[in-house]
Amino acid sequence: MDIKRYLPRQHYLLDKALYCKIFKPTFSTIKRKSEGCLCTSFKFCYNHNALGSSQGYSKQAHSQKDSLQRMKMFLKEYPDIFADINEKFAMPYINLINVLQPMTNDNDFYAPEPTVSALYNFYASGEIHKPAIDMDYISKNKSEVEENMKCRKTEIVNLDDVVGLHERIVQIENQINSLKSKKKADDDGQQCDEKYSKFINMSCPPKDTKQLRILSSIFMWLRKELEKQYLLKALGIPNKTHYETPILEEVVLETVGEKPFFDYPVYDHIIIANRLKIMRQQRMANIAGHRNYFLYGAGSELEQAIVRFIVERLRKESFTFISAPNIMKDAVFEGSGLVSKKMHTMIYNVANYGHGNFCLAGTSEVPLCGFFSSHAISEKELPLKVCSVSTCYRKETGSRLDPKGLFRVHQFMKVEMFGLTANETGEESNDLLQEFVSIQKALYADLDLHFKVVNMPASDLGLPACRKIDIEAWFPGRNKYDEISSASNCTDFQSRRLHILYKTNGQYKFTHTINATAGAVPRLIVALLENGQQPNKEVLLPECLHSYMNGKMKLSKEKCKSLEYIGIDQSKKKQIKLS
Repeated sequence: MDIKRYLPRQHYLLDKALYCKIFKPTFSTIKRKSEGCLCTSFKFCYNHNALGSSQGYSKQAHSQKDSLQRMKMFLKEYPDIFADINEKFAMPYINLINVLQPMTNDNDFYAPEPTVSALYNFYASGEIHKPAIDMDYISKNKSEVEENMKCRKTEIVNLDDVVGLHERIVQIENQINSLKSKKKADDDGQQCDEKYSKFINMSCPPKDTKQLRILSSIFMWLRKELEKQYLLKALGIPNKTHYETPILEEVVLETVGEKPFFDYPVYDHIIIANRLKIMRQQRMANIAGHRNYFLYGAGSELEQAIVRFIVERLRKESFTFISAPNIMKDAVFEGSGLVSKKMHTMIYNVANYGHGNFCLAGTSEVPLCGFFSSHAISEKELPLKVCSVSTCYRKETGSRLDPKGLFRVHQFMKVEMFGLTANETGEESNDLLQEFVSIQKALYADLDLHFKVVNMPASDLGLPACRKIDIEAWFPGRNKYDEISSASNCTDFQSRRLHILYKTNGQYKFTHTINATAGAVPRLIVALLENGQQPNKEVLLPECLHSYMNGKMKLSKEKCKSLEYIGIDQSKKKQIKLS
């Protein structure tokens, strides 16, 4: 019998116990990734500090061959055990005979296949607890979950596979516990615990400690393989949809203010900003690419004034301020609700930034989720309201809209609100969502904007949101309403994936998370320029910003130092000659 036919390829995911039991039972000093063992370029890198550099590596390779030989002898001696495991515990999800294909050399044993889930890889490498999918709800409400996926227009997940895989994993975990119980009983010379002995339902039950050890290792590997299939499917199931969320079309909940009337020509913000000389987008492609911009003079002052105005208002609303990093691991993005396989079209990847995949945050919601990840808070401190001012980065590769101007850009300043609530009555998170929307309305009303509050349909919610409320302001230069902010109640979707908990009466429960835009600064600048434009080409500023603009009540064309373009794109007649 060829041993290579029966050995799995994906052993870079094996934890300490599985590694030691299959390959080197006598070696106990190998560490997991969090303690120094790294997986890079899909190859297993040993901890040389524990092994003793090259000498330790050669000893490990020699011991590995011995372990492979012992495994070969075991399978040759007990072929029925392999068939029994394949039939009762692997099929139909994994056919071990087909999966464990022949390998040309022993190194192929360490060549794992990449997954499409950053969060799964994060869990498999020992960085976070297993994502806690609500399987109790899914298994009892499969028809509702299927209908919810159709309404949201997300990728349809086969729920029968998800439920079946979860049940099989539980079965295998019981089997592992029974084997552990039997081994402990054999070591102590006692009878196996009755509650575990019933799980050993194999045609060829283990007879000695050697078989127990190797069988436990095989079941642990099988559990990891099934967990991989299970999580890759289950992580694609969207959150529940709030009962007040419309199915097909958005519903206007409220309209605030009056649409401004102009008896003179109306211009868009690009023309207004160029007249005022507060923005530059000309000749940007060769230095910063498209969809980028410079704000200078009063334009930069206005950007900072808006941020300061919003921050001061949030301080009065008892928010805690957090300065968050813009560079985060891709797993945190997926844990926050971004689909892993769509990530490359939406956000920027950071190359050569240490080990792992890092990305630039498109909103501080992601690092704020990361801040609370794997932590618990007392129920007495809830609801907790935090906010962050950050530079956001977005690719906008899927949109051909607004190629110029400030409305849709790659980099912008934003103030984000984020909240945690308990889940005792089921209404705490919805109450905080309404509070965030009330803060948004007060901010934009003070900025003298005309806007409508919109209850977004299920098809616009994505994966994480249970309910989403947008605010769309009127843009005279665009002659339409457009989004300036959104607020989402994600209930326990993010907290289950990233393990954000609260403690009440000695028990840990998953929090609910809420996020809302306090101010996407470039879009607010666009709205202020277009709504405040005057026939004399000036722009009136709302009263709430005067104190943050050093008493300036309007924007006028400023005298600025003129720059003469001497680049290679000017005509040949105007090109300067350098001696």
